[in-house]
Order: sequence, then structure tokens, then C-alpha cells
Amino acid sequence: SSFPRLRETTLIHLEHNVGCAQGYNLAAQYAVRRGADFLFLLNNDTVVVNPDILSNMIGTARQFPEAVAIGPKIYDWKQSKAEPDVIQFIGGRFIGGILGAHQKDHGQFDQVRKVDFLSGAAMLVRAAAIKEIGLFDPRFFVYLEELDFAARAKRAGHELVYTPDGQVRHKGRNSIGERYGPYAEQSTRNYMVLIRLHSGIQGLQFAIRAVTVIGKSIAGSIMVKHEPRKLKGIITAMGEGLRLKLKETNEELTLHCVKY
Repeated sequence: SSFPRLRETTLIHLEHNVGCAQGYNLAAQYAVRRGADFLFLLNNDTVVVNPDILSNMIGTARQFPEAVAIGPKIYDWKQSKAEPDVIQFIGGRFIGGILGAHQKDHGQFDQVRKVDFLSGAAMLVRAAAIKEIGLFDPRFFVYLEELDFAARAKRAGHELVYTPDGQVRHKGRNSIGERYGPYAEQSTRNYMVLIRLHSGIQGLQFAIRAVTVIGKSIAGSIMVKHEPRKLKGIITAMGEGLRLKLKETNEELTLHCVKY
């Protein structure tokens, strides 16, 4: 089914592509200044399955007042009437990866649970919390900004919660292309930024995760795509992430500091 009709829709026109992270920030800033209590972040390559998703997810948020964000059950875009839906994402662990990925939905994730991070493809965020910790770091541009957000949220004492009472379908990587091309390069760059931004146990967790993901990208470029020249792009992206100037601190990344 389609997303429920809204009484009023405001379009914010930008002169150039500021990236997914900053696009969300600008919309959030606009909404918060007008008194919004919750923000529903939704990628343009998604479709909402249940029209009562907002009321359901807000209900979950009120059950968990310590939760900064609520995530829905995210299905793969493709579907078959003869087979159960395939889950793409219900949440993730900093160490352990994505929960539910590629599993057929037999009701095994029909319970609310706390997770380490949620997908920026579809996420309900509490406005009061982002006034405290900020939303997404625009330096990520696209990909992994939700891991940085989750790490800051948890460090500030907040939780992130998954609920099965909201469902969307998501294409994934629709804006940047194949897994072993631009996507691998951008993810590599952003893992370097992520590791530099976070210290202690979180930094270690992200470093371990980075080794695993970047290793798969390198192996995929050689063994799956049979294009070892793609390694040059990954190495260049790694260097870019390590050289990026990180002037602002995490504490300064609040809505009040995003000025455009």
C-alpha cells in the first residue's frame, strides 16, 4: 500500500547535492524549528508497506522513552506472492553485523528489541534527542552516517529500538551503484572517518568491522568481479578518509551548529 496522504507537504529545494546525511539534517532542522516531536527519515528508494506505520512507531517510541530512534522491519524490494518476504534489515550490532539479513520472514523477528544501530533508510527519530546529540555528520555524505549517529546516541545514554509494527521495502544502493564499485569506495572512505571519530571500545569495534567489510570488498573486486584495478579506487578512498580534516568535535554536531 502507499504511504498515507499527508495534509501538507513542504519541499526544500537545494541548489546542489549535499548528500544523504546533510539532506536529512536540513529537513530535520526545518521540522524541529516548527515544533516537531518526531522525525521520520525515509529514503527515496523505499515504499511503505503498512499505512499506519507512523502511529505504530510513535507508539513504540512512547513505550521506550530512553530510545532516541525506532526502526521498522525492512524487506528486500523484490517480493513473491508464493514465498514469504525476505528481510533486508531489522537492526545491527557493532560487532556481529546486520540482523535478519537475507532471511525469509516467518515471524522470527516479531518482537521489539534493542539494537546497536538502525538503518538510515527508514528511521523514526525523537526530536528532543537530536537537539542534544545532533543528527547525521555531513562529512559522511552517504553511508555509515547512521553508525556514527548510533555511537554518539549510545554514548549519551540513549537506546535504539527495532519494532516489527512498521514495515518498508528498500532497494538499497540505488543512488550509487554496484557493490564493488562506487559503493565499496565510499564505504571504505567512511569507515576510515568512523574509526577516527570514535575512540575506546567503539573505535575498536568499528576498526574490526572495517577490516571485515573492506576485506570483503577487496576479495569481491578480485574474485567476483575479476577487476583487480578496482583496488586502486578502494586504496584511494582509504587515503581520502584518513586525510579528511576533522575540525569539529562530535559534541559540536548539533542542529544548532548546522548553518546553511
